[in-house]
Amino acid sequence: MPKPTAIEVLEAITKIFPNQKGIPQNTKSACKRLCLFLRWMIRKNSEVDFGIWNILQEKDLIIPLDTHVFRISKQLSLTNRKQADMLSAIQITDKLKITFPDDPLLGDYALFGYGVKHQEKTK
Repeated sequence: MPKPTAIEVLEAITKIFPNQKGIPQNTKSACKRLCLFLRWMIRKNSEVDFGIWNILQEKDLIIPLDTHVFRISKQLSLTNRKQADMLSAIQITDKLKITFPDDPLLGDYALFGYGVKHQEKTK
């Protein structure tokens, strides 16, 4: 039996936990928390990830997309989308696979950290 895709796993989680706070109704949004959860559970050999699930491989994960990652990804032309949704997350992940084919989420900390450190100051 073939392994499910990341989207299929995310869809299953949304169906198992309907109307739960923090769980989106569907996978049209970026599903940041769920993508982050999958990263924690699947990525191995990491100081911050548990790596105890085998349902997906690292190369199949989708970047946890937040405002910082999205903004920097737009500046770096990793996405051309106008909103931070699942299509944006997939587009960014696909671009990261060019550099990190076995684990595209290796680019997550760099994008997030740079985005947080270089956010525009608003008064």
